[in-house]
Amino acid sequence: MKKIVIIGAGIAGLSTYHALRKYVTPQNPSLQIVIYESHPSPSVTTSLIGGGLGLAPNGFRALNAIAPGAVKFIEERGFECKEFVMRNQKGKKLGSMRHWEGGTKVGENGERGFGMVMVARGDVHWSLLKEEDGEKVEDVVRWGKRVKEIREEEDRVEVVFEDGEIEICDLVIGADGAWSKCREAIFGEEYQPKYDGLTGVGGFLPLNSISPRLQEGLKEEAVTMTFSRSGFFGYSMCTNPSAPSEDQYLQWWSTYEAKTPLSKDAPLQEVRAQLLNRHGMWKSPYDTPGSSQLDVFPQIINLACSQAQKAQKDDMPGVERSKWLILPRFMTPRLPHWTSLYGKSNKGSEEPGYGRIILVGDARNTMPPDSGQGVSCAVEDVLAVALLLKHLSKPQLGGTETTEDEKKMDTDTLKKVAKAYEDIRLPRVGKILDDAQRRGEGKKDLGFFGEKIRDTALFIVSSLPTSIFAGTYTYDVEKEVDGYLAKQEWRW
Repeated sequence: MKKIVIIGAGIAGLSTYHALRKYVTPQNPSLQIVIYESHPSPSVTTSLIGGGLGLAPNGFRALNAIAPGAVKFIEERGFECKEFVMRNQKGKKLGSMRHWEGGTKVGENGERGFGMVMVARGDVHWSLLKEEDGEKVEDVVRWGKRVKEIREEEDRVEVVFEDGEIEICDLVIGADGAWSKCREAIFGEEYQPKYDGLTGVGGFLPLNSISPRLQEGLKEEAVTMTFSRSGFFGYSMCTNPSAPSEDQYLQWWSTYEAKTPLSKDAPLQEVRAQLLNRHGMWKSPYDTPGSSQLDVFPQIINLACSQAQKAQKDDMPGVERSKWLILPRFMTPRLPHWTSLYGKSNKGSEEPGYGRIILVGDARNTMPPDSGQGVSCAVEDVLAVALLLKHLSKPQLGGTETTEDEKKMDTDTLKKVAKAYEDIRLPRVGKILDDAQRRGEGKKDLGFFGEKIRDTALFIVSSLPTSIFAGTYTYDVEKEVDGYLAKQEWRW
């Protein structure tokens, strides 16, 4: 292979670049890796992906295999949490869910464990844009390039941009999110995202802006998830406790059912009114006695609105933590496959494919936030692709022109990579999607009995040993790839 094109410079796309550089470039030094991003700059991309997330132990393990420097950067900024506390809207504790305690230190057997870290999504993105091995990754990205269409042929892929430029390459890795042009190249418009009936609103607050009572409560319960019959509200620490107090933040998020989603540009006061109407009367053991304005939920909502208003008034587009995000949940239907090896061509007719287009992250299936695995699974995807390319590709024969033998080798190799990627990753992600769907149903409007069933299920789950999550958190991509390839007869 001479050139690989990555579409999308979000977390999945940048992780792909790091993974290819680490595992594929050493045996193919002349390989070109190009990243294209539709947003005009890294700061715009970082601000738009906004919000917070929980990076799970399995995601950390995969990221550490790709970019250890990014892991260090995230650990220095994020908050490692031991458990999630679950309550109802009356403040009653339903249970707590402890995470697999791998820790963030090297164990006696020499293997490094990883915990669950709450962190700003922008920090994860920025960790992958940092300089790596003397190269500033953001300078590799071609910013402001919108894809018009992608055409796959037997021996190449053509990427056509809206400005008329055409890029020819051997492989396209689609990391371009829910509205993926790469997915359209395989399926046409058959699997467009659809609103799933849930809308999310969330953001950040400086820790020193909230009441002393809530600050003390966060020392006892750093992550709290509150459920009602008509929505969900979560909040947590998301910055390293060793950071200066002025740099510490609380992240918060609300999820609720709505037939018509709020516009992302809805007026702040309209959003505030809806949030207060839904959550304003909820109770918490960390409400401040004698001051309803300092009750946890109205306090967070009012402070978030005030902060967002100030950011809007002062015109601070680069300060993503001064804003809140409105995120209607548009989910892609389950895809039958994630590569162009099978199914429809970009022309919409049934034709065999060549495996030269591979989807990763949200491009292959939008991962609901209820899973807590969106970024983690995306990083697992790209690590799997890079390892398969490493193990299944022969070293380049040399020369600036691709010989006929190399063309045939590339075609055969990419078909094997595509099949192996789907065999390994489809079952894993499918299981997580099934679990996330069940969790999402618990955030929709429920009747009396539905609420009791959900609360009972949460109590039961929180009572189970942490070992039941081992299959999710201890998943190791490198072991999975090695185990799969050991069973195949066509490994080089």
